[in-house]
Amino acid sequence: MRQVAATLLTPPDGRIGETSLARLHAREAAPVAWFARWIAVEGWATLLIACVGMMAVMRIWVLSLLPELGLRRALGATRGSVLLLVLWQAARVVAAGVAAGCWFGWSVWNVLPTILRGAITWDTRSLAVAALPLALAALMGAILPAARALWDDPGHLISSAG
Repeated sequence: MRQVAATLLTPPDGRIGETSLARLHAREAAPVAWFARWIAVEGWATLLIACVGMMAVMRIWVLSLLPELGLRRALGATRGSVLLLVLWQAARVVAAGVAAGCWFGWSVWNVLPTILRGAITWDTRSLAVAALPLALAALMGAILPAARALWDDPGHLISSAG
C-alpha cells in the first residue's frame, strides 16, 4: 500500500523536496493574507462611500434649514451665531453617530474573536480611524452650505422655502 501511495504522490521528476516550517506556514497563510488585503480595500472603499453619503445628507439637511436661517438673520441674529447653531446641531449628530457606532462596534468586536481566531476584541485606533473622517465629512457637509447661505440675503433665504 505504501508503494502505491508513494508512486501516486511522487512528483514527475521523482524528487520530494524538503521545506522549512516557516515556508510551510507562509504558504498556508498566503490565502488568508490575500483575503485580509481585499477586505481592507473594501473597508476603505466603504468608508469613502460613507463619507460622501454623510456629506450629502448633512448638506441636504442644511439646505432644508435655509428658510429658518434666513428668518433668524432677518430678526437680527449674527452670521456667527447662525453658523454656531448649525455647527452645534451637526456636532450633536456626529456625537450621536459616534456613540451608536461605538455601541455597535463593541457588540460586534466582542463576537469577532469567536469567529476569527487572533482578532482583538476592541481597537480604539480603528474606531478613531473610522470616526474621524466621518465626523469631518459631517461637519464639512453642514458648514459649506451654511457658510454660503450666511452671505446671501435673508429675504432670499426665507423665500427659498417654496
